[in-house]
Amino acid sequence: MIRDFTRSRRVVQEAAQRGVFPGAVAAAATSRGVLWLESFGLASLPEQRKMQVDSVFDLASLTKPVATAAALLRLVDAGCISLDEPVGSFLPAWRGPRRSAVSIRHLLTHTGGLPPWYPVYTRAVGKSAVLFFLSSLELAYPPGTAVHYSCLGFILLGFIVEEVTGEGLHQACRRLVFEPLGMRSTAFLPLEHLGVPPERLVLTNLMTSRKNPRRPGRA
Repeated sequence: MIRDFTRSRRVVQEAAQRGVFPGAVAAAATSRGVLWLESFGLASLPEQRKMQVDSVFDLASLTKPVATAAALLRLVDAGCISLDEPVGSFLPAWRGPRRSAVSIRHLLTHTGGLPPWYPVYTRAVGKSAVLFFLSSLELAYPPGTAVHYSCLGFILLGFIVEEVTGEGLHQACRRLVFEPLGMRSTAFLPLEHLGVPPERLVLTNLMTSRKNPRRPGRA
C-alpha cells in the first residue's frame, strides 16, 4: 500500500503555484481510514484566503449526479417511480404533442430534446414560473435521437423529485442521499442548511454582475 505521497504532493503544489488552479484539497484513503489529507493554495483569489482541509466546495454541475440523479434513482429503487414514465405524468404543465414522448430516462441521459442551457433566471422566478417557461420552450430535437448535455432537463428532474417526495429538493437529497452516506458537509445552500461560515466556502467561479450575484455553495 502506498504511504509516501511526496510525488502526489509535488504535482498538486506545483500546479497551484503555476496557476493551473487557485487551490485544492487532496486526499487518499482506504476503508480503514485517511492516509493523506492536505490543502494547497488559495480558497479565494479576491481575499487571498488560504485553502483549508475542511473547506466546503461548490460542486456546481456535480449536483446533477451527486444529488438530483442519485435521489431520483433511490426513488426508482423504492418502486416510487419508473425510468420510462413520461415527464408529464408528474409535471402536468409539461404535457403537449412532442413533449409526451419525453421520459425520465430521456432527461437523465440528456436525450430529452431540450436545449443545453438557457438563462432561466432572466425570464422566471419560482418553481411554477420556471416550469411554465421550460414547458414553453421548443424542443431542439426529437427525444431519444441525440445526446445534448442539458441543465434544463435536470431542473425538471429536480421538480419531479419534489413532486414524488412532497419535499424540497434540498430536503429530499439530504434524506435519500447525503445522510445515508454520511455526507455531513454536503447540502444545497450550506450557509442556510448547514450553518457553514462563509470563510469555509470555496466558489468554483465568480460572477461580478450585480443583477445576478453568485450564491455560493449549490451543493
